[in-house]
Parts: sequence; structure tokens; C-alpha cells
Amino acid sequence: MIMKQLLAFAALLPLLLGCSSVNEAVVGNPTEPAPVDYRSIALAGLKTTLFDPYSVRDAQISQPQWLGSWNLGEGNGWVVCFRGNAKNRMGAYTGIKDTAILIRGNKVLATNSDLPPNSYYCGSAVFGPFPEIEAA
Repeated sequence: MIMKQLLAFAALLPLLLGCSSVNEAVVGNPTEPAPVDYRSIALAGLKTTLFDPYSVRDAQISQPQWLGSWNLGEGNGWVVCFRGNAKNRMGAYTGIKDTAILIRGNKVLATNSDLPPNSYYCGSAVFGPFPEIEAA
């Protein structure tokens, strides 16, 4: 009985550790300079990721942070976090959601969309206004 409880706890441990509000993914030393034009790179990536990028409200973006591990198999890079409210396929606004955008070599390699605020990738991000997407 105790063995089953220990196995259950061991299986839940990664989930419990992943609930931290601190962005533990941002670690290590960068192997390339931060993208200078990260706002336009993120904008281009969001136009292909969001269902209706022209409907975005309350848009915010973070500065690039070095990401020591990316769980989508893309390796290291810079993560830029986008926060906004956009329409879904049904034409309804979904509420404020975060999207993590992995950038390497001034190209978007991957995105992780519909993250709840304070997610693993964007939990420690400091956001500022992103009017470029609302004007796109």
C-alpha cells in the first residue's frame, strides 16, 4: 500500500513542481544576442498563430528572455511573451491568454498558445503595451 502511495506521489511531483509562478525555464547564459527587432518578429509569428490576429484587444508584449529549455523539442532560444484577447473560430473573444514565442536567429521557431497567465514560460515576464498588433 505504501509503495503505491509513493509511486502516485512520484508521478505527481513534476506537476506540483511545474505550478511555480517563477519562470524556471529561463536559465543559463545566452549563446546568441537577443533579437533587436523582437516586436516585428513576434508580430509576424502571431499573424500565423492566432485565428484572427486582427481582432486582438488589450495586447501586451514582454522583452526577450533567454530560455534554457523549451519543451517542444526546439532547444534553446529567446522567448517573447504575448498577452492579449483575440477572437476564436466561433467569433467570440477568449479572454486574456498568453502566448510564448521562441525566437532563434531572428526567426520564430515555435509558439505555445493559449497559456494561462503566470504560465511556466511567461510567469516572470514583465509586459508592456503592444499597439503594433492592434494596428496591423
